[in-house]
Amino acid sequence: MKKIFALILALAMVFSLAACGTSSAPAEESADSTQAADKREELKEAQSQGEKIDVSDVDKSSEAAESSEDYTAGVVDTAGLDGSGIKIAFNVGVAASPWCLAVRNGAQAACDKYGAEMTVFEAKSQDINDEIAVIENVVNGDFDAFICLPADGIAEVPYVQQMIDQGKPVIGINGYTENLSGWFELDQYEYGCQLGKAAADWINENLDGVANVVLMSEDKLELSILRGNGMEDTIKELCPNSTIITRAACFSTEDGYDTAETLLTQRDDINVFLCCNDTIALGVYQALVNGGYSGREDVALFGGDFTDEAIEIIKTGDVFRGSVDIMPYWSGFGAIELALYQVQNGLPEKQIIVPGEFDFTPQEEVMAKYN
Repeated sequence: MKKIFALILALAMVFSLAACGTSSAPAEESADSTQAADKREELKEAQSQGEKIDVSDVDKSSEAAESSEDYTAGVVDTAGLDGSGIKIAFNVGVAASPWCLAVRNGAQAACDKYGAEMTVFEAKSQDINDEIAVIENVVNGDFDAFICLPADGIAEVPYVQQMIDQGKPVIGINGYTENLSGWFELDQYEYGCQLGKAAADWINENLDGVANVVLMSEDKLELSILRGNGMEDTIKELCPNSTIITRAACFSTEDGYDTAETLLTQRDDINVFLCCNDTIALGVYQALVNGGYSGREDVALFGGDFTDEAIEIIKTGDVFRGSVDIMPYWSGFGAIELALYQVQNGLPEKQIIVPGEFDFTPQEEVMAKYN
């Protein structure tokens, strides 16, 4: 069993190191909460200016998409949608992280269905200059549309505008710039609140509301800081008698492992590790296993993105208690449909906004469904 976990960890490290670079931030890097709060207000204002699409009745699970040839993400009218001869550039995330892979798989499935050609671009790191280099290649290339995850929200604007001025759709997934023609929005703060609530519910049910908690958040970009703030605020609100030991800045599986290993060496009273994504949680899990915490009823690990790698561990019934699904496959599939629709019908007068969705899947549900 440990060999399986080690293999999962090794694969995740390869993905996360490619996605995030090899540098590790200090374990207690502080978040600029004021700047992040300003960003949230900016995003709320953007939401009020665009045209929001109702997708509440759509089955967003990857199982639904993969089980039917007639599947559609429910974002646009797909009657007559034809991708023949349409070239789409794709850059969501830095590289092959589990979440990015799921988005990419959904996008590729939609391209295959409609006959479009998709070219994948991968930046070298999370550095904005690497992302801009990718966008420049797209702008200067022979593409009809661009699917992206704007990491900065400001630096990308002039490059996005060049494509918009040419009448070419630019669809953002999670990340945002003001001039996108379409946006699969994800309220990062609410995402963090969902993560926090999952952990808080477990603490209140299993530990009478008293726990020592470690938060792990990608406290580098404003959107990531927002997620961490949601995690922290919810734990404080729903578990006032619990203690947040630290909020550690982590950006990869390796960061999660190293930080957790150090903390577990320093103290033996940590009950909960709450991670902003599964990529980090995979590293924490291996540190818990190596530290002898496997099987402990008073220890819990939570993650987000509901990746296949996380599911494989959660379903074993160990201390990884669950993950929040943000429907990456559906987002990728829908982004392609929206891009093709705009290529065929022209750019919209207002930015099209597709609301994101959260769904925490607890361990017992994972075990029942995937074992």
